[in-house]
Amino acid sequence: MAGRLSFSVAINLLTENFKRGSGEIKNGLRNIQMQAMTMFAALGAGSLGLGELVSNLIDVARQTNRTSTALKNVSGD
Repeated sequence: MAGRLSFSVAINLLTENFKRGSGEIKNGLRNIQMQAMTMFAALGAGSLGLGELVSNLIDVARQTNRTSTALKNVSGD
């Protein structure tokens, strides 16, 4: 009986440690996933901001060209 009891205790300890270890691994993977999502969200927001900046620069260039054309027409050059 003592042999079975110690075997049972050993199995319980093994499964308990396995469950604890798998829980730690799941938490670690969850943390990595959150960090990756945060990084990709930041990169996405950065690319949107960069795209907006390029769009604004194009608009400024168009307005500058129109203004230069209008000034040339007014000045007679």
